[in-house]
Amino acid sequence: MKFSNSSILVFFVFIIYPLGALPLIIIEIYNKKNYAFNYLAVFMGLFAYLWIPSGDLSRIQEDFDIIKTKEFLDLFSVISLDYMYNVILYIFGRLNLDFAFVRFSICIISYLFYFEIIKKIILKNKNISSSRLISFLVFLIIFFLMRFAGYLTGVRFTLATSLFLYGFFNVIYNSNKNGWYYVISACLVHFSFWIPFLVMLFNKLLKFSFS
Repeated sequence: MKFSNSSILVFFVFIIYPLGALPLIIIEIYNKKNYAFNYLAVFMGLFAYLWIPSGDLSRIQEDFDIIKTKEFLDLFSVISLDYMYNVILYIFGRLNLDFAFVRFSICIISYLFYFEIIKKIILKNKNISSSRLISFLVFLIIFFLMRFAGYLTGVRFTLATSLFLYGFFNVIYNSNKNGWYYVISACLVHFSFWIPFLVMLFNKLLKFSFS
């Protein structure tokens, strides 16, 4: 694999001083270098790692402290419909990792899903992809529309939202059946997504019956 001089520079600056690499990352995104999105996702993950738990996040940390002491089969006795999220907490707990690593990992994953959607939106629209400036402005608009506090805390709704939107985009716009796996995963992470899942399924069944 061949690396450009700019990508090597971003890598070393990011390792030494992540905040100092941010301008370089933004420039690379403007230049339509997709690898830069990965660095930006990790950068946001670092913010999530440093975020001080409060409110709903502190309650989830309490759940984390309880779940990591349980046996795996005991997870299903916990009164919760968010089974997949409990499994995630259990795995991190069994690895003796701090709750901050949960926030770090989930924040990165969530942003990566969002960035994949952004890249596909730009790629599928020639009026956008033909211009670096327009592509960059579309990225900025979508990026700043994200709820920073939610994504930095890495709570289950955040992860479920990114999974659902990624799956929705693939099913509806790319006609990719694999997107259903992401949609169902979102439902297992947060129970509230069963309703939009049923709406999506009903819509697909109606289209199928009319064809």
